[in-house]
Amino acid sequence: MMSPGTETVEQTIRTRRAFLAALRGGPQRKRALVDALETSRSTVDRAVGDLQAAGLARETDAGISITLAGRMATEIDGAYRRRIDELTAGLTPLAAVDGHIGIADGFLADARVEAVSPHVPDLIFDRFYDSVGDAPRLRTTVPTVLREHVVRFHEEMTTRAVEVDLVIDTRVVEALVADPETRRALEAVRDSAQIRVVATELPESFGVWETPTVAGVMIYTDSGPHAMLLNEATAARRWARSVYEAAAAGATPIGALLARGGD
Repeated sequence: MMSPGTETVEQTIRTRRAFLAALRGGPQRKRALVDALETSRSTVDRAVGDLQAAGLARETDAGISITLAGRMATEIDGAYRRRIDELTAGLTPLAAVDGHIGIADGFLADARVEAVSPHVPDLIFDRFYDSVGDAPRLRTTVPTVLREHVVRFHEEMTTRAVEVDLVIDTRVVEALVADPETRRALEAVRDSAQIRVVATELPESFGVWETPTVAGVMIYTDSGPHAMLLNEATAARRWARSVYEAAAAGATPIGALLARGGD
């Protein structure tokens, strides 16, 4: 059998989904397909012919039977449609973000989108802490910080058995040091063996984090957090770790900036 070609297989999967789904339950006679799909015999004949030509089904003594290629096609097609549904759900927040933002294509391929709720904007931070869960280690970069969340971050992390390595933007640190309340939180971090913080100028408008089970991206706009992406794939965690490591290389320990701010 000659290979039918990618376009032929793709079109057949798209137009004959219902027939592939019907065949997943076992071999079917054409008459049974007519009744199950409420269609005409001529439509069934054409569909079966298309599926056979594409290598997705074959005729057996028991009836029309799906091939292993057909089973694989339905799984791939189902995964694709689920991903498109997820993209559609997150389309509004992501449509407002420049497509040239430096997030790896591989990270985007399997990422889930969490949009900021305009009614409960802080809910996105709850989801961030949920993603950390009981992880033993967290690596993260933070390009911007809302003042009210500095204290919460310290409290959340110190109530968990998690080792934290954090890179924060230098300009943000300078603003936080100037505020007595956030300065105290930073001083507590400086004296903590559990949370290690360094600072540098971060070039991107998004932060990343990585635990042994999940990687995340928080996208910021001028109004604050805009959307969050989560990805559990090993490659995604590896990419997030590389972003953290590149940012941490040569960064300044938080203690040095606090000493400078106290001059």
